[in-house]
Amino acid sequence: MSYIDLHCDTLLNYFNDETFDLYRSETSSIDLLRLHQAGVMAQFFAICLPSVATLQRRGFTVEQFLQFSIERFEEAMAAHGDIVEHAVTASDVETCRDEGRLAALLSIEDGRAVAGDLARLG
Repeated sequence: MSYIDLHCDTLLNYFNDETFDLYRSETSSIDLLRLHQAGVMAQFFAICLPSVATLQRRGFTVEQFLQFSIERFEEAMAAHGDIVEHAVTASDVETCRDEGRLAALLSIEDGRAVAGDLARLG
């Protein structure tokens, strides 16, 4: 039986651990390999924004953190395209399912990323 998990904070591990590997991780609850092996149809990967103070201590703006997270996500998708693909639409998810690959969807957890401008969602 396949399923879709609508939320995980796993991408935050890249911010907290420069050696983090989304493909295989001993410290994370999930990774791409285990999701694929378990037959997961789709996983939503949330970009979770740390507090403003934490971002500032680490020298990041919200925009820089978003870009950092997106880049790590895209790198993992490109490196492991044999088992996972960045999906954007329901059709993408169905195609991945039919091809036996995990569909990975990107989401954002925190309205600060929109900065009051709904056009940023597009």
